[in-house]
Amino acid sequence: MSKWIFVLAMMLSVQGVAFPWICPGKTCFSVSGSYYESDRFWDERGKKCDAYQSLKKRSLRFCLGQELNADFAIYAKGGYAWIDEDLDGRTIGLEDFELSLTYRLCTDVHVIATAIIPPEDRYKAALRYGRFGGEGGILFRHQLCVPVTLDLYGGYRFYSGFPSDQVRLASIASFCPLRFLTFWGGFSCEYGLWNGKERIDQSHFFYNPNYRLLRGEIACDLQVLSFGVVRAHYQRHLWGRNVGCGGVFALSWLCNF
Repeated sequence: MSKWIFVLAMMLSVQGVAFPWICPGKTCFSVSGSYYESDRFWDERGKKCDAYQSLKKRSLRFCLGQELNADFAIYAKGGYAWIDEDLDGRTIGLEDFELSLTYRLCTDVHVIATAIIPPEDRYKAALRYGRFGGEGGILFRHQLCVPVTLDLYGGYRFYSGFPSDQVRLASIASFCPLRFLTFWGGFSCEYGLWNGKERIDQSHFFYNPNYRLLRGEIACDLQVLSFGVVRAHYQRHLWGRNVGCGGVFALSWLCNF
């Protein structure tokens, strides 16, 4: 299990809770269910405010990866979400798809290029931007000692149309005390450059055209079969602007075959 390489851009949508990852070989697949709830948000100055309504978001996401050869891998990521708000009612639908190509520069460094493909050209508040975009980044992964590995990611994301460009950073450390058990912990940041265009229908919680978010997260992986891993993952919103407070809990199944 220590060979599993998780790409820590947190780019799997803004609420990413199932890491995109580079598979160690063959075909890799993950499916994740997550839950988020909050009634508070950070405004554009970073002040916590009451939303005077609650938002509940349930998501089902997948990631399918394939190693093409010793240096290249490709993976696809998508999801479906159910959003309930006290004032705006229920919103359901597909999230934006992401298709990524990774290239190994050397043992510890991968270059990642991602295309963002909307299911339709339509913005849905708290669900998706509905705009084409892309992201380029570099993942550095180094084994500090036998049970401890450090992942560092830096990337730049852009969209067509109204959403702001973003600088994306992540740092995650993993500790594998037993062959079948791994603990993860770290931080990720999505730093909007504030060049987006405001909308009258934008959400206080997710997918504001201009937002910034710092997250902290922990996870535990338990290998239950020779090819499968169960992951429990909690992500906490620590600071932001134009984004919701609160946290996300997710349960995932990851396998390679």
